[in-house]
Amino acid sequence: MKDRLPDIRQIARELGTRYVLEGSIRHAAPQLRISAQLIDAVDGHHVWAERYDLQMADAFAIQDEIAERVAGAIEPELLKTESRLAVTRHTGNMTAWDLVRQGTWHFHRITREGHLTWLALNRPDALNALSLGLVDELRDFFAGLPEDRETRVVIVRGKGRAFCAGLDLKEDRSSATTGGVVGRLRGQRHIAEIPLLMRRAPQPIIAAVHGAAAGGGFAIALAADVRIAGESARMNAAFIRLGLSACDVGVSYFLPRLVGASVASELLLTGDFIHADRALATGLVSRVVPDAELESSAREMANRMLRNSPLALRLTKEALEVNVDAGSLAAAIAIEDRNQILAATSSDFREGIAAFLEKREPKFQDR
Repeated sequence: MKDRLPDIRQIARELGTRYVLEGSIRHAAPQLRISAQLIDAVDGHHVWAERYDLQMADAFAIQDEIAERVAGAIEPELLKTESRLAVTRHTGNMTAWDLVRQGTWHFHRITREGHLTWLALNRPDALNALSLGLVDELRDFFAGLPEDRETRVVIVRGKGRAFCAGLDLKEDRSSATTGGVVGRLRGQRHIAEIPLLMRRAPQPIIAAVHGAAAGGGFAIALAADVRIAGESARMNAAFIRLGLSACDVGVSYFLPRLVGASVASELLLTGDFIHADRALATGLVSRVVPDAELESSAREMANRMLRNSPLALRLTKEALEVNVDAGSLAAAIAIEDRNQILAATSSDFREGIAAFLEKREPKFQDR
């Protein structure tokens, strides 16, 4: 254990966390042994450890059970310390540590305040650059929102000095670029689907942007329903500065619709940054606030959304998503008519009318 402590402490220092989950897998067909241990990187003591001996044929069948038990041991520690979890992989002669990787987030933080969920990109030392692990976790988070009945509004922000600096160019991405054209396209689509998942989520998403939002980080901000900028915010389509097309990860779809074709063309063809003041003037962001007030301003906006009925929020986002590309006024009104009839049959609509007439705040129950 002492021999490994320097490595663990180095990982903790680089990732800004206290707890490290280590795992190992050893196999001698047909047997498989999986070991997992949660270690306090400060003093080196084991918070939790467990070992599983099983047949190789059963490994994938029990992966959910293993993931739940690992996550169950970790979550109390995270709640107590408010520390981020780092995951290291020591896989021996097998690359199947993903068996216990499910259910553990280590490059983002989730904080829940009632029906408001905060998603914090949590790689501050790397300006929250999009590593393979962070991309996987963002996909999982946004893909799960349609089934998350407790979350009604989401705020996305970045830890540290930036919102998100885009793709992590220092990471070894050889595994994501193998397989020729088909393999590369698969890897490209893996990240490009993040804005699709954000738009499919029924909850309004607010991006609280400070510092750099470049490349893929710019795309995440654009895919949000509302953007609030700190005074330090600066955004650009960094792809073109690297020899790629500036049209990537949905940027060429969102940007012209937000700022118009001329400004969008300027930003995409030059790769220049747009700073907070101009972003406000062009309608790219809804407001600009001092960085110190960014979190409270985002929370205040989210709370104003949360005072409305959950169904009304979902139907409004849906209509905006569809009608931005509506083929005609008649098509847009058809969606609006459909949604109004759906909302008018809900118990929350009756509660809203009663609260208005009685001059009190409504108590919506999503019914």
